[in-house]
Amino acid sequence: MTTLRKQRELQAREDLILDHAGELLEAKGYLGLNLDELAARIEYAKGTIYLHFASKEDLLLGVVIRAVKSRARLFRHAARFPGRSRERCCALGIADLLLAEDQPHAFELMQLVTTASVWDKTSEHRRELLQRSSMEIFEPAMKIARDGLLAGDIPAGVPPEEIVMGLFTMSKGAMLVQSSPNAFAARLAELVRNSLQINRHRFLDGVGWRPLSTEYDYSPVEERLRRDYFAQPWDRL
Repeated sequence: MTTLRKQRELQAREDLILDHAGELLEAKGYLGLNLDELAARIEYAKGTIYLHFASKEDLLLGVVIRAVKSRARLFRHAARFPGRSRERCCALGIADLLLAEDQPHAFELMQLVTTASVWDKTSEHRRELLQRSSMEIFEPAMKIARDGLLAGDIPAGVPPEEIVMGLFTMSKGAMLVQSSPNAFAARLAELVRNSLQINRHRFLDGVGWRPLSTEYDYSPVEERLRRDYFAQPWDRL
């Protein structure tokens, strides 16, 4: 019992560190993240932070892992949407857009942790956590695509893996544009958000995932997803 209580206390303290680190990263960016300031905010000694994280870079990776887990949770919720396989795929797309709107800096941090100057200073433990959490993002999408193939919504012979990778590549490209700090990209950000779901439908039409957007109006489904299905707080999903 004592061991379990100790584990809960350690987890609560780590969550506190990540909460405040995330706020500082959003307000000041990675270069503005100061561990002395963080320690003062959480009212612990700076050394306490190092009991949980091997370095500032390891802490950044911890914040990113939390964002990845949040995305995976939302994707699992999207995959449970009651509808045909392509409607559930729409739910994934809406979930991604909502995350981009709610956490605009998350993707920028995800890109940052993959640079050698950051990655090389992170712990093996956090790297493994990131890899496992990242795989959890793909699993709901793969389930939807496989269900679509079994239901006959996707033509036989179209590999679900290729569809899923196509969708994720499209999403990553859009997020890269949105996370870029230059003024040109900033002007493009809204256009990217508005066109991403349209281009997803064009891609899915191209692979023959039925009902095609020329046969069925997905707009009411997407509106219902935004208004109702994803209305509850995401941390409770």
